[in-house]
Amino acid sequence: MYPPPAPLRDLRSAIRLTAAVGLVLALVLAGTGLGLWFNYRPTAPTVGVPRLRTIHRAASSLLVLDAVAFLVLVVVDSRRRWPRGVWAVVTVLALAYTGSLLP
Repeated sequence: MYPPPAPLRDLRSAIRLTAAVGLVLALVLAGTGLGLWFNYRPTAPTVGVPRLRTIHRAASSLLVLDAVAFLVLVVVDSRRRWPRGVWAVVTVLALAYTGSLLP
């Protein structure tokens, strides 16, 4: 009925922002991952691949930071929704770890 207080609205806006940034970073990772996959040569890097690899690595690091920020914001916002943040962090950390194992 009544609008939530201003700090709560700001917190929920921050949660939406971190989720949107995470989605954009995931799309960047998917695009650069496909580019790396199709341009993979076991002998030597092809032209443009080092730039793709750098973008992919930076997006991965930013996604991990974004997932941790999302977890913190969700825990501060509401105690009953914190498993959503934990799930996001565990998934992102697992993907980052398995991605670091690839050549």
